[in-house]
Amino acid sequence: MVYAGQMDCYENCSEVLEKLSGVQVGATQIYRLTDLYGKNVEDTVNAERTLTPLKQNEVLYVQADGSMVLTREEGWKEVKVGRIFKSSDCIHANSKQGWISNSQYVALLGSSKDFTKIMDTLVESNGKLGKRLIFINS
Repeated sequence: MVYAGQMDCYENCSEVLEKLSGVQVGATQIYRLTDLYGKNVEDTVNAERTLTPLKQNEVLYVQADGSMVLTREEGWKEVKVGRIFKSSDCIHANSKQGWISNSQYVALLGSSKDFTKIMDTLVESNGKLGKRLIFINS
């Protein structure tokens, strides 16, 4: 239910689950379970570095942005999103547009202070970067 609940709106997930399993599950139950598991893993997902440590010659890129979403409970709120990746994960083949093979994302529907704390912890876990840190903001 949690997997289905994070893929689409809860009403559609209810229909899909019934077709696949023959079990009727209400959209509210899918919401409750998805919300419960989401809250339980939020700190772990956002706080642990998933990228391998930087090598001496690598650069760390950090991006941050935000977007407004309409919540049911509190109206419009800003979701903050961060992305961290290493220069060695930037792939450029045959002068075509490049792509990033590996990165870590952070997303938070909360205060900018909490978001900054999470991002700072992840960036600082790479040690002193100096000129090897490039911050991209859109």
